Amino acid sequence: MPEETILSRIKSPADLKQLTYPEMTALCGEIRDFLIQTVSQTGGHLSSNLGVVELTVALHKVFDTPLDRLVWDVGHQCYPHKLLTGRMEQFHTLRQENGLGGFPRPSESEYDTFIAGHSSTSISAANGMAKAKTLAGEDGYVVAIIGDGALTGGLAYEGLSNAGRSKDKLVVVLNDNRMSISRNVGFVARYLANLRAKPRYVRFKNAFVNFLSHIPLLGKGLYNCLIRVKTKLKQAVYKNSSMFEQMGFHYLGPIDGHDLKDLTRAMETAKKINRPVLLHVETIKGKGYTFAAESPDRYHGVGKFDVETGQAPESAPSFSTTFGECLCRLAKDDPEICAITAAMNGTAIDADWTGTLATGSVVLTDLNTAVAAEGTQDAIDAVKAELENGTRQVFDVNTFTVDGSKLDTYKADVDTDADYTPDTEVIVDGAFRESTFRSAPYFDLRIDGITLLDEVYG
Repeated sequence: MPEETILSRIKSPADLKQLTYPEMTALCGEIRDFLIQTVSQTGGHLSSNLGVVELTVALHKVFDTPLDRLVWDVGHQCYPHKLLTGRMEQFHTLRQENGLGGFPRPSESEYDTFIAGHSSTSISAANGMAKAKTLAGEDGYVVAIIGDGALTGGLAYEGLSNAGRSKDKLVVVLNDNRMSISRNVGFVARYLANLRAKPRYVRFKNAFVNFLSHIPLLGKGLYNCLIRVKTKLKQAVYKNSSMFEQMGFHYLGPIDGHDLKDLTRAMETAKKINRPVLLHVETIKGKGYTFAAESPDRYHGVGKFDVETGQAPESAPSFSTTFGECLCRLAKDDPEICAITAAMNGTAIDADWTGTLATGSVVLTDLNTAVAAEGTQDAIDAVKAELENGTRQVFDVNTFTVDGSKLDTYKADVDTDADYTPDTEVIVDGAFRESTFRSAPYFDLRIDGITLLDEVYG
């Protein structure tokens, strides 16, 4: 029989609450190993889930789910959450027909409270749930977990603005991994970077809060009094408090998102504050798997892959790849085309970018097998391989003549000035290579033996 693991014993968050910190640390390692092995077979979102393992464990340790409700904004990072809420045995069915969903799914589990993708909706949804609890006289917290990428969406700020005025038991966890699919850019990224400082101060503050709260009779009242005094002083003396505090939240952080003790202490602190709290947590996307940590964007959403090498088997091109290649082809002929990837770094493409069969700049049309002779495809594949590795040239000057002579030199207008003045030698290493220097290749040479249809048929 296979060796029993801590993860295999977790049937609900109640089992998690019985674990010691060393056991919780071991559990995090088991979750990562399980995710890597399973997603390598099913495909799915990998790097984002590897980054929130400790955060998810801490949430279920501190909060009483499903009474306390978790609202995942970037819903595809809910895999550890699903494992900790009794769905480990079904995990091999992830994203398959009649299997587990890749996002929170209320019809799937009482622990899934809201369907959400990368849509910046969690804060507004959580605010509504928290208000509903208050009006109904129900106990319990509502926690929205939102990434720094989703925080760039306008609806997130509408949610923050509305929630900051409430007195409901609302906690917003900002999972700051500095990434959307690729690295974040823009104002929000710069602002969060300025908040990532003084971790020792944060740990001292949390420890002090816990110390005060445990003083019999006076502790909680004393702490709340100090909070009010601190807030008033900050407002009076320091006008540039954090953006979140200006919106009505009590800001805590940043916290190391992979330190279970710091995480649980900060969350316990958040539960003691009588107003909405924003807990700023720093995590590493792809943590625990070298390939994903080094290239989190590449392992954001993956198909099947080999765990040892990190390589995926050859498959059909993705929609994103096909769309990008098509856009590049169109941009070669239209310099006004510009592509912007939201909240991510872009890579500039030269206006005169050119490529080869291997890079997708040139493609071969499918062979009509109904009329092609047997062996035609094999011959085409052999020539294509030679073209891609450079052993065969399309216009090898040794294979044709112009006006009865070998073509030794030809200058083309590469910089495309108004007068079309030839400026660049394009016969290189025995081949006519104009397409290496510019897209939309042309040449005005008459190769011997070529019959032009317009001359024959007018």
